[in-house]
Amino acid sequence: MIRIMANIVQVKNPRTNRYVKIDRDKGRILSHKKT
Repeated sequence: MIRIMANIVQVKNPRTNRYVKIDRDKGRILSHKKT
């Protein structure tokens, strides 16, 4: 299961066809690699 923190949303990028995590606090995209 994927653990999602309070201010991190996961969206699918249609161009790369991958899931990316966006930090709503900082307004930036987090890395693709699994932690």
